[in-house]
Amino acid sequence: RLRGMQADARAIENESVSARVQGLEVFQSARSVALFVSMPEEVATWTLISRAFADRKRVYIPVVTSYERCEMRLLEALGEGDIRSWRANHWGIPEPPLDEQRRDALTDADALDLMILPGVAFDAHARRLGQGKGFYDRLISRFEARAASPSHPCPLPFLLGIGLSPQFVPEVRHIF
Repeated sequence: RLRGMQADARAIENESVSARVQGLEVFQSARSVALFVSMPEEVATWTLISRAFADRKRVYIPVVTSYERCEMRLLEALGEGDIRSWRANHWGIPEPPLDEQRRDALTDADALDLMILPGVAFDAHARRLGQGKGFYDRLISRFEARAASPSHPCPLPFLLGIGLSPQFVPEVRHIF
């Protein structure tokens, strides 16, 4: 259903999603936010990325560190030009270079306030279905472990899944 969306309807929904997110208290008050650089079939995120930089938020972007283990990190982006200068991965998504010193949201002394998540499907029970490899699930588990750590507890970031109307379904079911 998502691929069948007309370009004008997609543009209108992208603007609406961006405006709704920007209007949320959790976005407005966040000092740091993790965002994904969207693929063509996903909800567009460049407006949110631009707004976050304009609001002087610390912005973290995912980078795959192991395709075999389906692991990724969230590394700081220094601006839109920085992101546009990055090499694209095999999905065509620009990723922060691993060979540069950048803040990592998981090891940063400051807590990550908000993590905006992509997905294939979402439901009214705050469940999301990703692409199926578990990259975000593993990353979120690492943030949960950090929050539970008695030596360095850090609050979990607020998790916010965003998508377009065809991605919202009555119920997301995980099949294992």
